[in-house]
This record gives sequence, structure tokens and C-alpha cells, in this order.
Amino acid sequence: MPYTSVNGNMFCFIDKENRLCLRLSSEDKADFQDKINPIDCLQHGRVMKDYVVVSAELLSNEDELRSWYAKSWSNAQALKPKPTKKK
Repeated sequence: MPYTSVNGNMFCFIDKENRLCLRLSSEDKADFQDKINPIDCLQHGRVMKDYVVVSAELLSNEDELRSWYAKSWSNAQALKPKPTKKK
């Protein structure tokens, strides 16, 4: 599964249906749901609570997509860094 992360926190990935999923803050997710009306992001039969699926329509709107991606990036940077695994 291709994904991007910062400080050990995943914030964007492509699911097995080849859909782009973004991790957003609670406020940004509520705003996204009001404007975009997304479908739930499911992985292994469970809804991923912080993630939204990017629609094909949004994928074609580069400026708006860039804005949502930046919000996802900012949210991930604000999360507590995950410790690295030392071997």
C-alpha cells in the first residue's frame, strides 16, 4: 500500500481500490464532509476515523486537492511523533 508519512504518522495513502485517502483533523474532516460528501475510508472492514476518500471529481481539481493535501500534511506534523524501532 503506497503511503506518505511524517514523523512516523501516515497522512495519505492509496487503498486497494486505487483511491486516494487523506488524514484530516476533526475540524477539517467535518468541513470536507460538508463540502465534498465523501464515502467512508475502509481498511480491513473497519472505518478509519480520521481519513476521507478523495473523489474523482476532487482529483481533477488540482488547486482544491492541493489545499486538502496541505491540511492533511499540517495535521500529521501536529501529531505526536512516533518513536523509531531500534534493532
